Amino acid sequence: MSGTIESRTAKRIPLGAPVKVLVKGKVILAAIAVNISMGGILLNAAEPLPVGSQCEVSIGLRGGSGADSFQTLGRVVRSGENGTAIQFAKMLGDQTLEVLAQPASESWGSSLVHAYVNYFRVSQSRIGFDSERVFGVTARTFRTVSTISFITCIPAAVLPVWALRAYIPNNIPDWGKILAAFAYGAIWLLVLQPLVDLTIFRTLRSKVESRN
Repeated sequence: MSGTIESRTAKRIPLGAPVKVLVKGKVILAAIAVNISMGGILLNAAEPLPVGSQCEVSIGLRGGSGADSFQTLGRVVRSGENGTAIQFAKMLGDQTLEVLAQPASESWGSSLVHAYVNYFRVSQSRIGFDSERVFGVTARTFRTVSTISFITCIPAAVLPVWALRAYIPNNIPDWGKILAAFAYGAIWLLVLQPLVDLTIFRTLRSKVESRN
């Protein structure tokens, strides 16, 4: 019987939900959950926390609004380059674990739109941990990836227009050409570049999760 209980408590379920770690009501870390069990949770966190720290863990409910979350107390038992592990002060029940681990109800289209909205919100935010909470990458990684892809997208957007300039009909007015050029550039900068960045973030996050 004890073996069955231990296997249930040790079973880790992939999560991917946003998590905030609070001490005395103040958020000290915001990250993405790698997995969760009845006894604890593993976070994809770049900034280590002191081992033994008592804290409050706020887990975002998947498929809910940003205000929907589950709170519980815990203690940091491991923190480093492989993530931050927090042991719950009280083990979760089966029903609670099932609710936390249930898949999001968003369709593919709505989840993609949500990812784009988060991308532009994080890119305009001055809160350093937003990128880690939303995409599972550090603010430095977010800025590096977005800067490199932006620089790469400029020639990728300009070269086709320059190469095909001879095929543009002469009867198109200059204002039409200008509008078409702006529209083409907007597609690159507002659609294709974020899509490239989101793909890179997802790949980086998958690598971290596979190591854990």
